[in-house]
Amino acid sequence: MADAQVAVLGGGIAGCLTACLLADAGYAVVIVEAQDDLMTGASLWNDGKIHLGYTFTGTPSLATARLMQEGAAAFLPTLERVLGGSLPAEASADPVIYIVDRDPMVPAETLWERAQAVTALLVEGAARSPGLARWVRPDDARRTGRHAPLERLTPEQAEAETGQGSIAAAWRTVEAHLATRVVAEAVRRAVRERGIPVVAARIAAIEPASGRWLAHGETGEAIGAEVIVNCTWENRAVLDRSLVPVSDPVSIRYKVALFGQGSDALRGIAPSTRILGRYGDVVRTHNGEAYLSWYPAGLLARSDDGVPPAIPVVDSTALTDRILDGLGLPRSVVEGDGSTWEVRGGYVVAHGHGDIDRPDSPLHERDRPGVRELRPGYLSVDTGKYTLGPLMALRAAAIVRERLGRPGSGARVRA
Repeated sequence: MADAQVAVLGGGIAGCLTACLLADAGYAVVIVEAQDDLMTGASLWNDGKIHLGYTFTGTPSLATARLMQEGAAAFLPTLERVLGGSLPAEASADPVIYIVDRDPMVPAETLWERAQAVTALLVEGAARSPGLARWVRPDDARRTGRHAPLERLTPEQAEAETGQGSIAAAWRTVEAHLATRVVAEAVRRAVRERGIPVVAARIAAIEPASGRWLAHGETGEAIGAEVIVNCTWENRAVLDRSLVPVSDPVSIRYKVALFGQGSDALRGIAPSTRILGRYGDVVRTHNGEAYLSWYPAGLLARSDDGVPPAIPVVDSTALTDRILDGLGLPRSVVEGDGSTWEVRGGYVVAHGHGDIDRPDSPLHERDRPGVRELRPGYLSVDTGKYTLGPLMALRAAAIVRERLGRPGSGARVRA
């Protein structure tokens, strides 16, 4: 049996950072992770975009943009606090160009008006927040000479810069991607350097026990703690509902994409995101990591009941062809330049139901993620997006500190 003051369930970006922040504050922490290593699920296999709100213009509301900007403001400062230094410059990418298809789900001019509203919110927030200002005035602007946080492009300009076609409208933002492999390895190293124990277990049940909590693994493991922080991502809703029954729908999708290393074929092609309805991404960070997604091809499974759907077997060759065809890219992008590519994926979890190919889908709003203490000493962490991982870690650590008070001098973990 493992025993600690705090058991963090889930070793993704929010779980690992929460554990590091609490360990630094003197608490005895253990991480419980079902995979073979930390940071190997959705926290690794995603596009690495630090959202500022431009993806979420399917509705006129700015609620999601506000939350994403708060997450972006906390992202680098929290990572640097935990890592003890900055990420290497080559772990970033050039700014993202947003593309509106010629057959858009929402009219291009409406999306442009909403993008301008997101930018106004961003500029206002950056004037108050140094963390947010780092995204509004990226170092890359000094090299490119571009300082405007939003720039309208002609379809011809966008096609020339992105290599994409079927463009009705486009705009350059200051959003950028980070190389998720670099971030993942740095976070794993931070956990190791602190000596935080990691228990390999998939949690099947949680129960209160004599003023503490017990988490039970599927194969008989038991973890006791004064506080449990549930960061299990795709399994979070199942565990939460075993303690606090709720009926709100939770959408869980499993999405795959092409992940590359050592990519030269995409060098000089600006990162792009085609939004709403059919959509996809083309990303290359400066260290050669690459991400290619085409949503209609990459969505493999979906559920709306909060239970993770089964993942079907993937024909990687056929899927690669479908992604490249959707993006209008030649197969030479993934062949012949010495790069390596693999089809990998992760779960996407959100409040709501249905799919994002409908204008009325509640999934266009992502303003509900947060940290909730569902029962005394039991926290549920809804990260929502990669961008929000550090922010939610800060919030979870603050709630734990308030509940436990100052750590005792005899705090320790025994396993």
